[in-house]
Amino acid sequence: MLKPLKKYSDISNLYLYTTIMLFLTLLVWIVIFKANVSYIPMRFDLTKAMSLEERFNLGNYPFKNLFECPDGHFLGRLKEHFLNILAFLPFGILLPFVIKKKYMLIVPIIFIAATLGFESFQLFTGLGGFDITDIITNTLGGFLGLWLYRIAFLRMPDHSLNRLSFVVNLIATPFAIYAIYNTIIHIDYYI
Repeated sequence: MLKPLKKYSDISNLYLYTTIMLFLTLLVWIVIFKANVSYIPMRFDLTKAMSLEERFNLGNYPFKNLFECPDGHFLGRLKEHFLNILAFLPFGILLPFVIKKKYMLIVPIIFIAATLGFESFQLFTGLGGFDITDIITNTLGGFLGLWLYRIAFLRMPDHSLNRLSFVVNLIATPFAIYAIYNTIIHIDYYI
């Protein structure tokens, strides 16, 4: 049975954990399910047809796709790396709120483990390849988020954090519902 929220800190924690769950839902949708972009069925067919070794070797040289891209695709590839950084930025901001200060040294390990987990999942399921560049850019995004946390959010009073978290939850909830719905109706892409 759920306890009623009596203290202000209980409300803060509820907002915070809701924000984290919404973010993780959206992160899985973006990283694993590629946000259901229109070219996804073709891309999944290509990677699923590859052997495990081919999927592993797909991205084992950092930033290889920037140097070997056809004319006119450089900015698109650069944008993809920027979006990888941006996707993990909130992870770096949110994680320190739930990790006690004395354990802050494990936060970088969590960034690396999370991105390794995503890449390994894609590798073994055929929903993508193992890309070292993604590991670098995702981890960089986590570190940038951690830096933003230390600059902007560490000294922010609880009531301001609650308001910010509430607004973020209001904005993110429809996107998370859409992500779950869209993944369910397009589940045949992923099987």
